[in-house]
Amino acid sequence: AENMNHAWATGLCNEQTRKKMSEKAKLRTGSKNSCWRGYIEIRHITGEIVCVTETLKLAEQWIVKNTEFSKAHRGNISRVCNGVLKQIYGYKFNYTKDIKNV
Repeated sequence: AENMNHAWATGLCNEQTRKKMSEKAKLRTGSKNSCWRGYIEIRHITGEIVCVTETLKLAEQWIVKNTEFSKAHRGNISRVCNGVLKQIYGYKFNYTKDIKNV
């Protein structure tokens, strides 16, 4: 963030450069991102898979849209996927690379 602020302040980065960088970043989401950990399975407490999403952001949006939790946060979903929490928002979440469930 400091590097970007410096580049913007000194004129090294202009609006055209910023838009170009933003477009490139959009291409590296989900499975196209080198840090991608897998699809996110959303499971009911009973273990039944109710949804599979490509990103934590999409899992968060699914929770907001389909439950009473309008302030769901992908950080909490990530904690469940990583085993820090067992469940949140009435669901269990885990990473999977198995594309059959998508």
